[in-house]
Amino acid sequence: MNALKTGISARDIMNKNFPIVDSSLSLIKCVQKMNNEHEACLVLKDGNFYGVLGQEDILRGFVYRKNEDMRIEDITIKKSFAIVRPESDVYKTLTLMKQRNINFIVVKDKKNFLGLITKKEIADLEPLLSGNTTFVE
Repeated sequence: MNALKTGISARDIMNKNFPIVDSSLSLIKCVQKMNNEHEACLVLKDGNFYGVLGQEDILRGFVYRKNEDMRIEDITIKKSFAIVRPESDVYKTLTLMKQRNINFIVVKDKKNFLGLITKKEIADLEPLLSGNTTFVE
């Protein structure tokens, strides 16, 4: 079966400095941690991976609930995301996002979360991918 290969890995484009927050953190403190530099953060609950929280989730929480003391666990967070290995070709990442209609890809090796890929990273690369792909067997 033929597959597209770009030579660009998930490790090459992932955001390595994403925030990791506990689900008990207040939304306001979460926004401060994201500091307008991050589109999303990973959420842990009881030390385990719980989901991905995006800026739009936080905004929706504030708009609909209008509660300044709200915690991450009080709102709905993204459970629809994919996990890829760091060596996965970026074309696989793009395909997963399109097929599953998701905004986030978590990059993880066997035990550690290494990075987060958002639609922004993919959108920045997409024009380059059209001229940088080859078929491999």
